[in-house]
Amino acid sequence: MGEEHFERVLELWDRLPDAGAVAGEPRLSVVDHAASAAARAGAFEQAVTLTHAIIDSGDEVPAETFERARSSLRWYLWESGDIRAARAAAEAVVAEDTAVPARWRANALGHLAALLLFERRADEAQPRALEARDLAIDAGAVEEQILAEGVLGWCRLLGGDIDAGLEGIERAVDAADRAEERGLQGRYPVGAALARAQLAMALEMVERFDDACRVATEGAAVAAAHGVARTFGSSLQASVSRALLQLGRLDDAAATVDASLADGAVGSGRVALLAQ
Repeated sequence: MGEEHFERVLELWDRLPDAGAVAGEPRLSVVDHAASAAARAGAFEQAVTLTHAIIDSGDEVPAETFERARSSLRWYLWESGDIRAARAAAEAVVAEDTAVPARWRANALGHLAALLLFERRADEAQPRALEARDLAIDAGAVEEQILAEGVLGWCRLLGGDIDAGLEGIERAVDAADRAEERGLQGRYPVGAALARAQLAMALEMVERFDDACRVATEGAAVAAAHGVARTFGSSLQASVSRALLQLGRLDDAAATVDASLADGAVGSGRVALLAQ
């Protein structure tokens, strides 16, 4: 497992003189890689611990590394199930106001909006998402704009404007695909897979189950290509199975669940699969 490799590297680091020169990168970069590897393996609590180590390293952390770590921490907390801590982390960054670079403030606002939406607080989520989108556009922050647009699509959908809501989430999928062509900068890779997960759930909600199955299947393939089949991909496979059940394809639904569990589904995705 990748996370075990990085754990071993970190264990040896302090024993080896000039470890940074030997490794060709600073220790913080290795810790960052270890956190990402842990997240890919579904060890989100470990990813949280490692990311806190980066954030708490003080002045030695470059500003961009620091802000990227704070962004990753929110994802890892969310995936670990600690929604309250994830929201508190987002609120803390937002409270810093202009002290945070515009791109990363938009990032925190988008996360806060998404978390509020997850907590079924759409009325509070929408203004945060609008603020995140406008700030992201001004800063040229494409990934942050995508996240905000997806949340706004859901807010419109839940507000009763189904067509506008779906169109907004579909635009987020297209934009996420384009953004991923440039790479994900080492962060937990959920971009295009996340966008498809959101669209699949929205399509389920409006009972377009054929489309939901197709989109979730595409998302699971994206997740597998990024090495997160066991974590994020398993949630998408749960969406596939739910849609298949609604379509009356019971054997296919059961086979999807069995295959994903056999592949080692973990976390919330495993729970969703077992609930079917």
